[in-house]
Amino acid sequence: MDILPDAYPHSKVHTGKYYFNIEFLLNETIAEGLGRQGIIETLKEIGEELADGTFPITTLLTQGNT
Repeated sequence: MDILPDAYPHSKVHTGKYYFNIEFLLNETIAEGLGRQGIIETLKEIGEELADGTFPITTLLTQGNT
């Protein structure tokens, strides 16, 4: 039984673009002054997107496509 059928396989997630996108989103959260709670919420959203297979691991996020 596959618990997260739409999630990316873990072995394929950690691309350079994945790391860039995580850093980009966290930097945006910090720049917006959202503090600790904002960072926690951003990380939860990233986790949800990874679980449902929608977090970008092969394309770069930019200011206009977040």
